[in-house]
Order: sequence, then structure tokens, then C-alpha cells
Amino acid sequence: MNKSPTNRFQNVLVALLLSTAFLPAHAAIVYVDMTAMGANDGSSWTDAYNDLQSAFGSAAPNDSICVAAGTYKPTAGAARDYTFQLLSGVAIYGGFAGDETDLSERDWTANVTVLSGDIGVVDVDTDNSYQVVTGSGTDSTAVLDGFTITKGYANGSGAGNGGGLYNVAGSPTIVNVVFSYNYAHNWGGGMYNDNSSPTLINVSFSENRSTTGGTEGYGGGMCNEMDSNPILINTILWGNYAWIAGDQIYNDASTPEISYSLIEDSGGSGAGWDTSLGTDGGGNLDADPLFADGPGGDLRLLADSPAIDAGDNAAPNLPDADLDGNLRIVGVTVDMGPYEYQSAVGVPDADMPSAMQFVSAAPNPFNPKITIVFEVTREQDLTVVVYDLLGRCVRTLARGNRVAGRHEVLWNGRDTQNRAVASGTYIIRLEAESGVEARKIALVR
Repeated sequence: MNKSPTNRFQNVLVALLLSTAFLPAHAAIVYVDMTAMGANDGSSWTDAYNDLQSAFGSAAPNDSICVAAGTYKPTAGAARDYTFQLLSGVAIYGGFAGDETDLSERDWTANVTVLSGDIGVVDVDTDNSYQVVTGSGTDSTAVLDGFTITKGYANGSGAGNGGGLYNVAGSPTIVNVVFSYNYAHNWGGGMYNDNSSPTLINVSFSENRSTTGGTEGYGGGMCNEMDSNPILINTILWGNYAWIAGDQIYNDASTPEISYSLIEDSGGSGAGWDTSLGTDGGGNLDADPLFADGPGGDLRLLADSPAIDAGDNAAPNLPDADLDGNLRIVGVTVDMGPYEYQSAVGVPDADMPSAMQFVSAAPNPFNPKITIVFEVTREQDLTVVVYDLLGRCVRTLARGNRVAGRHEVLWNGRDTQNRAVASGTYIIRLEAESGVEARKIALVR
């Protein structure tokens, strides 16, 4: 029997919470950096594997693979059936510079990490990998977070589906991932699901195609069949194309649950919703979202976008960060889609260099208390606030003027009414005149 969407998301959330403080004590980190010059054994950034496939080969359940910026391909040869096979119990994180000591330090916007199927002649698609990533046989503890998946070209005999990600009886968790310029001869240019129910959080699909010019070509962005019921949260499907049907999503005996997402030609949440796409979970948008540069692939929101402050703070599936790694709620109400518009409150003045920064939050995970250290380079007013994953204020730790120098505050794991809060992931947010910084912490009682 299939689990309900709520239960499936709870299982995914447990997996994500276990990985947010970098790693549980019993797990290992496997490092990958294509520019590393050390022992090539994955034991540190210095001795990182140069090849991502080597990391997959050595990772065990409960391990994490941390991948530095660069473009990684399934093979250095010409075999088109090579793919990156996800593993249950293993989380793969992209977006590192190659010197971080904590997961919260990564920046997947600055350190773009690409999984590319362009294994043959560069920019000649017909010799590319059939499927760049495969999630078949996995459960929600297989996590892929912080990557761009591109240039899969599924046109082989028996390999005509899912150019970006191919999924049969697999339900991985996909977070902060961009699918772009993938192709399928038959079904699912960006993603193909067969008897699979992955969870997608802060994901975007753009310029993916499913077309033969003949009798096939379904689901340019995503195709779901054989009781595949994925969960889509804060996800964009825009500008994808299918020859026969389902430019953005095509379903055959499948019902995705979609909430707070931007889907072209969906009709938006409510009476106009296109039910062929799946269940309307609320908060979905079809009006022109006013992207910064849609044709150029920049799907961030402009200041007048109707998606700004149009979400629901109480949504049970709301993630804690957007696709840029910014805190999910800026202002009063969450935005729709994978990017949170960063108003002037969260963006330093162009003539005012950043004058504050986090130094540390330790120990992390913690119980019963954690010390937050930050530094300001000039006198200014600021606040230090703890939020839960729904964007609700748990406790204000500091408020007022601080002189230049290093400062620290202590949180004892209690809320404003001095009640002990539950184990879980929280956000420490430093708000000052010169900008906003946020960091994840994990309380484990």
C-alpha cells in the first residue's frame, strides 16, 4: 500500500533533519573535488576524490558525499549507459568551494556544481549519456541537494526516458536542484518516474524536451506513470516542451501532489487548476511570475512579481531555505516558488559594505545549549533571532546596539516562555543594518 503524501513527507523530513548539522557522529563524509591534488581517497578536501563515481563506490549508508564546484560526468569514456546511481541512506551535497567545515557554509549559487551528460564531443547531444542521474530502487533517504542536472540525451533502445533523472521504483529526495536542457526520445525529458514517488523541494525545470517528431514525446519537464505520485513543493516547471502532450508534466495513472509551485499553463490554484497535472495542494501560480530573466534561465522574482508574499507560512511542507540558500521567509509572508525575493531588509546597501558576519555556532548539533559568535566591523543596531522551519520566531536572543568587535550570545534551547523546545532544526538569523545572515543549527535531546 502506498503511504499518504503527508506520511511520505514526514519520512523525508526526518532524513533531512538528520543531515542538516553536517553529519551525525557515526557517519562519514566523502569529499569530491575535481581540482584536488592529494591522495585521491575522499578522506578530506585536500585528499578528495577527483571523480564523483569513486565517491559513490566507497559511500556506505548514513554517509554524505560533499562535492566542490565543477562539472562532473558519469564517465570519462564514451559509454552512454553510465549514470550517477543514487543510494539509499546517502546524501549528496553540491555547492562547496572546497574548504568548508560545516554544511551551512556552502553556497551552491557561487559554487555551481553540475552533473552533465555531455560525455562525447562537447555540445553534440547525440553522443551524451542516456540518463545523467538514476534514482531507481531508492527511498527518501537518498538525497540529492544543490546541483544542476543537464545534457542527458535519452534516445537509446530501452533508454528513451528520463534524460535528466530516471526513476523506476525509486523515491529519492531532490532539493535545490535545477534540471535544464535534458532530452528524452519518449517520456520525461527532465525526469521520468515509473512506480516512483520522489519528493522535490525548491527544484526548477526549464528547457527540457521530450520529442521524436513521431508518435512519442510525453512530459517535457516530467513524466509520471504506473502509480507514481511525487510531491512537488516550491518547484518551477516553465518553458519545457513535449511533442505529444504534457509540456510541463504528463501523468499516466499517477497523481502528483503540487503546492506553492510555479507551473506554466496550470491555471493556478483554485477553480482554474488543470487537474491533469495532479492534486492542487494550494498556493500554485500560473500568472506571469515576472522572472528576472526567464529566457536566460534566471527564475528569481522581480520586485513586482505576484508571487511575492503570496504563500502560506503555515504550509506543512515549507522548506527552511530557498534555492539561493536564503532564509525562506523575508518580510511577513513566504513567497511562492523556489526563490524568496530579497527585499531591502535583507540586502546590504550598495555603498555600505557588509559590516557583520557569523563566526561560529557551536556545538552543532547541541544539547542543551549553543553559543553563537558573530562579529561586527562598525557600530550598528542588530537582532539575533531563532526561527523554526515554518519561519516562526522561537526566541529573540539579542536586540540593540553593538559596538565594533566580536560578540556572543547563548541559547539554552528554550522559547520566549522559557519552555524547552523539541529536537529538530532551527535557524539562527542575524539581522543588522548592513544585511542579514542565517545559519542552521540542530537540537538533539
